[in-house]
Amino acid sequence: MVPRWAFAVGVLKHYNKRADTQYHIFRAYRLRQGMCEGPEPTQRKVSAACAATAAAKDFAKEYKIGSTTYFDDNFPNTHNVSRLALDEAAAFFGEKLAPEFILNISPGIPS
Repeated sequence: MVPRWAFAVGVLKHYNKRADTQYHIFRAYRLRQGMCEGPEPTQRKVSAACAATAAAKDFAKEYKIGSTTYFDDNFPNTHNVSRLALDEAAAFFGEKLAPEFILNISPGIPS
């Protein structure tokens, strides 16, 4: 059973090296106003989310969903997905709720 509040983060492929890193969030719940962009949960399979979030230099090939290409060309440099998780929690539960913990499953490369 998938937790009701679970998500995975996919890195959008950079076409412009000066651009900031952009993310899409693959959610197990519906998108709400104020949340980071991402595919509608009912429109994507878990296997597509896994392939998109694993797409990284020296790790896996880029992955395309529609017109969006996922690929972390900065890998193994780290991303602040904890900040995304906190922003997502604030948009979902409200600003006053502080999560008790955040579980981040990543490649495990220390910064």
